[in-house]
Amino acid sequence: MSISKVRRTSSAAFGRVEYHGMPRDGALIFRDLIGKLDVLRLECAKCGRAGRYSVRRLIEQRGLDGKLIDWSAELTADCPRKVARNYSDQCGAKCPDLPKVL
Repeated sequence: MSISKVRRTSSAAFGRVEYHGMPRDGALIFRDLIGKLDVLRLECAKCGRAGRYSVRRLIEQRGLDGKLIDWSAELTADCPRKVARNYSDQCGAKCPDLPKVL
């Protein structure tokens, strides 16, 4: 998907830009990370899982409008805490760099 999907709306005088790609439903998408992060880290303090993922490669694989929540859910699908569905001890996977840039 290309950035050409961006179109200014009638409220362009106010600097509002709308994206006409996949609906984001308020979710963070990979487009939000462009120019802010080169690498996205996913870590879990509970089980010690950790990984580093190239934002460029994630965009190539999932598109600019791919949702981070869908990506992280797929990565953690085999987490023992998610599989057990124990709501008092849930999966602790987080992207620690996101609050610093968003």
